[in-house]
Amino acid sequence: MQGNDGPSERVVRYQCPACGARFDDIFAGLEHTETTEGNVPLRRVA
Repeated sequence: MQGNDGPSERVVRYQCPACGARFDDIFAGLEHTETTEGNVPLRRVA
């Protein structure tokens, strides 16, 4: 028997500091922040 009533894993979301868009997926976030100058660092949000 399992005694785990909470979520099995913590969801980490990422936010674009430039426009505030949020992503559930790091890869979607990285694709969004990719620019001609390079990548904008994503912020981790809970």
